[in-house]
Amino acid sequence: MFSLEREALERTLGPGQVFTLEASSPRYPISLVFSIFFSFRKYWRVFQLVKKSQIDVVHVHNFFPILSASVFFAAKHAGAKTVHCLHNYRWWCINGNFFRNGKTCTTCADKNSLLPGVRHGCYRESVLQSLLAVAAFNFYRAIGVFDRIDAFVAMTHFQQMKLIALGLDPQKIFIKPNMVPAVQPMSLPRKGYLYVGRLELEKGIVLLLETWSKLSPNFELTVIGGGSIEKELREKYNQPNIHFKGICSPEETLQYMPTARYTIQPSLMFETFGLTIVESMCMGVPVIALNIGTRTELVQDGKTGFLCSPENLLETIKAADDFEGYEAMSKAAVEFASSFDTTRVIEAQLSLYRKLLSQPQ
Repeated sequence: MFSLEREALERTLGPGQVFTLEASSPRYPISLVFSIFFSFRKYWRVFQLVKKSQIDVVHVHNFFPILSASVFFAAKHAGAKTVHCLHNYRWWCINGNFFRNGKTCTTCADKNSLLPGVRHGCYRESVLQSLLAVAAFNFYRAIGVFDRIDAFVAMTHFQQMKLIALGLDPQKIFIKPNMVPAVQPMSLPRKGYLYVGRLELEKGIVLLLETWSKLSPNFELTVIGGGSIEKELREKYNQPNIHFKGICSPEETLQYMPTARYTIQPSLMFETFGLTIVESMCMGVPVIALNIGTRTELVQDGKTGFLCSPENLLETIKAADDFEGYEAMSKAAVEFASSFDTTRVIEAQLSLYRKLLSQPQ
């Protein structure tokens, strides 16, 4: 995803106009404990890069834990505008996804405190690591990092509204969805269903497989992805109509998509986007998704796919299998996905940059 964005920017702006900084893990893990609050090494590296290359905008995706909030201070001190794309909700929920013990959890956000996340060990399922993470994010807020961020990027209207409710300045929130390259839908035989994602409880994979165990054997499901519960799932749902493919490369995954009749997105948490949904629709493959969060924007029920509650997933899959308007749905999915084409999205991104650069530093 990040490489696609970088390539699109380079094509649009020309050579030598885009610089990428990817942080590698420290050689000694103990050094991360000392730099997690403010990495002076990364600060100096970013500051020099911005100054030397006369960079106008620093667009930050994931900065924690290696870069730390130092990246925002370095960019501002060097004279650049700063943009932070929110791929998770870690500022308000230390595990980043408002999900705990199999259901949505907004305790920390409701109490305006990350401390419950320490008690529950929400960061990497460790009380100690959660304590360090919470201390770091509280420190970032205390030193005023939000004042060093000129714009926050939300990927959907749902996320935008969520961020406003969480207290971010509405004037600083801009919508810029993920992008997908334009592809020509393939006229291939389509059969079966496809799941692409991590094999974790919050992704709804257990719900999906439990649902599949109640379907007749002629319903075929291909599962792409890996995770902490993969072994357990393979053993429990070892049946002829469920095919575990493990972790596949993006290229391999995109080969499976056009041969599926539907892609299923059963995530139980508040996703910030839903890239596999759009990738699937690009190829004319409709999507069955739970009506939670952003998916109510990405899937038009009965037109580009189907939305349902967790309780109605079984009935929805059965209804989708016999849906008479499938061909029209497939075409509508392609048309909807075209709005996420790389060219359109990158123009929206550059429009944001231009707006920021027109404002005083």
